[in-house]
Amino acid sequence: MTTNPMHHSRYRLVRLLLFVGCITAFTCPTYAQDVPPTTTHPANVQDSIAHPQLPQLHANDSIATITTSLIDSIIAEARKHLGKRYVHATAGPNTFDCSGFTSYVFSRFGYSLSRSSSHQHTQGKAVKRSDIQPGDLIFFQGRTAQRVGHVGLCISVDPERHSFKFIHAATSRGIVINDFATSGYYIRRYVAAKRIVGVLPRKMKNGHVVQPTQETPLPTDTIPSEHEGEKAATQNHNKAVHTNKTAR
Repeated sequence: MTTNPMHHSRYRLVRLLLFVGCITAFTCPTYAQDVPPTTTHPANVQDSIAHPQLPQLHANDSIATITTSLIDSIIAEARKHLGKRYVHATAGPNTFDCSGFTSYVFSRFGYSLSRSSSHQHTQGKAVKRSDIQPGDLIFFQGRTAQRVGHVGLCISVDPERHSFKFIHAATSRGIVINDFATSGYYIRRYVAAKRIVGVLPRKMKNGHVVQPTQETPLPTDTIPSEHEGEKAATQNHNKAVHTNKTAR
């Protein structure tokens, strides 16, 4: 039996077309499946993901809301250390002097403050006593008149009483909270207030707080505690009275 060459060629052509058709069916892209959906994220939401240790932020949060949240976190950190001992020239985490306490608390949030109350007094933005807000630093005279020697952190304000409460490291009582309005000792020694949050830059890297290097403390934080100060004043008064009597 003789095979027709034309029939054989057509048969091969049909097989070739079927093969090409099958390959095309499996390899041609389906664009509706291959194109991924476009997803956009508000900038603030992405920032909150990159800053897991910071308060959760939202796209519609205002600067005031973010600042308030940060100040609340700073005050909460300060309160954690209530009752810890005062030790001169220490900056935590178990003992503090006054500037060591404020510099430690703010360093937890990326702020670099000096290790001297007199030098901290040169940092930040000055605010009037009537404009003091939570998160502001409060400065007082030391044993040397007219010289800053003590610092505390405002934690709340009382507009009706024109007063505020502040947390600080007192030499005889450690980390305590005082009400400014009821403390004649600190009222007499008040010098100024400074704003740090929203003024000084924060040290951040890849969305995380960078802990500033602790400086060597300077021997300027020499304010006695409230009780020591009142005792010293009484002793000086009694000494003066005794001297006058002797002179007579």
